[in-house]
Amino acid sequence: MSKAVRPGQTFSLFYERTVSQTFGIGRTNNLLQSASADYGFAFARNLSTSFGGSYAFGTDPLDDNLHLTGTTGQAFLSYRIRQGLNLGIGSNIYRRTYTASQPSTSYRVIASLSYGKSWR
Repeated sequence: MSKAVRPGQTFSLFYERTVSQTFGIGRTNNLLQSASADYGFAFARNLSTSFGGSYAFGTDPLDDNLHLTGTTGQAFLSYRIRQGLNLGIGSNIYRRTYTASQPSTSYRVIASLSYGKSWR
């Protein structure tokens, strides 16, 4: 669900239930529920930013004692160089907690140059 708050501002909420692979953490897939929120703001025609966060909770269908939680926070700044060409920089933090191991936290800084073209 996405909603325009004011001109140049948007707020979005998402909820999802999925089945996801655990990739080396457990023996099976996880039943995963996640919720996230994002806020976007355009400073000017060429400059925009976005902030977001998410929370996910997973369970092992074969063992009720195994749980996986993950939280993410992110910020991103984008500059439109010209139509379809954007330069961006952002950062995020991810924290994962699994019942059978110690919590882990990772940080990432992202720089991007993207080009997009659409046809109608």
